[in-house]
Amino acid sequence: MKEERILNMLSEVDETYIAQAADVRRPPAWHRYLGWGSAAACAVIALCICLRSLTAGVNRPVEPNTPGNGIQTADPAADSHTAPDSPEAEELPILSARFESGAMGFEGLLYYDISEAENANPWTREHTPASLPVYRNSAYTDGSGLSVFLSDEAMLELAEQTAVALGTSVDHTEFRRVHDIIDYNIEGLSGTEAYSLTAKTAFGEIDVYGNGQIRIFFSEPVILPEEYSFTYSHTTDDEAFDVIRYLTERYSGLCPFEKITADTGGDYTYYGDRIRFYEAYDGGGDLTQQILSYHFNRISFGPDDDGNLFVIWLGNLLTGAQKVGDYPLISADTARSLLLSGESITTVPEDYLLGGMITEAQIAKTELVYRTGNTSELFMPYYRFYVELTNFDAGTEAGLTCYGIYYVPAVSGEYLSDFPVWNGQF
Repeated sequence: MKEERILNMLSEVDETYIAQAADVRRPPAWHRYLGWGSAAACAVIALCICLRSLTAGVNRPVEPNTPGNGIQTADPAADSHTAPDSPEAEELPILSARFESGAMGFEGLLYYDISEAENANPWTREHTPASLPVYRNSAYTDGSGLSVFLSDEAMLELAEQTAVALGTSVDHTEFRRVHDIIDYNIEGLSGTEAYSLTAKTAFGEIDVYGNGQIRIFFSEPVILPEEYSFTYSHTTDDEAFDVIRYLTERYSGLCPFEKITADTGGDYTYYGDRIRFYEAYDGGGDLTQQILSYHFNRISFGPDDDGNLFVIWLGNLLTGAQKVGDYPLISADTARSLLLSGESITTVPEDYLLGGMITEAQIAKTELVYRTGNTSELFMPYYRFYVELTNFDAGTEAGLTCYGIYYVPAVSGEYLSDFPVWNGQF
């Protein structure tokens, strides 16, 4: 079925909630979680990952802050994971970079060539902010990925605004409460909080979730003009960009961006089939604002098996976030040195590296990213490294190379409670 296919491609939905709340469909992400076994175990396996902050318990919803846009200048001495003796280091809360794995699999991508991993991330080595904001995810509840933050009224307002942007109105609404989703207690919740709102309209459903994300599901798929190729596996990059331009213009009311920036790509299955995504974000503003928009405020379009539009995802995750502060960053070169010395966080088994160590030659790509999954207690920046796995055979018969994903916290080390980072491998 079409919706099952989308579910199988998602990498940020905890498997428990795929079974218990099948309406939680995330947009196709840029990474997949590969099984431990052979190519026969080729299903995309969701991996639940969360950051653990120093604050114990659940942080209950507070009024969300407006994200900071400015790029601050940091002391060059801060480009280190060694804590200096400075009063400034005490002005920002100390963070934890640790995250946990909650399911089988490891984070990896399959490509014929690493150049296929290019995306529209505005960060480059030459243009790295001196600092970036860190946010507390107020919608975080526990490691399950259940997001609760927005009030009933706020969710209804988002649904109505979305309906207006689509040229329709809301006919009927239905809330799903926490106790409708889970059968156990979550600390700090009564169970009556709104997890999601489904708004029925003339064309289909609008689902609003507690973290501010919105899913538009068309009961009758929207047929695109014949000149557009809108598929997961058989569309070229140029064709994909044409589709994104067409869809963002057609649904401009949903993405009132200052500068629409298209983003497409995707990796491959073990058998060489492309898994493409179609997304856009606001490329306006300064570099910090672009980085925040790229990670938190996107629109995603999903095709069905016939090349028609059947789902749209959008929403600003910073709606359910509270700014902690602007933290100085280390450089990509410093992060690379830490990676080579074993100071990284990964779900890749050591056995997939010859000798269990990473060499310079194996590092194929570096990105500055935020981890934004529902199970994140903190939204903070990391350097993400694509490392060629020299001892992983799945996909090689199709000519593919597997790149394991390794993270090094981008926040300068004097603000981290757990650096050097333990090796987070299973």
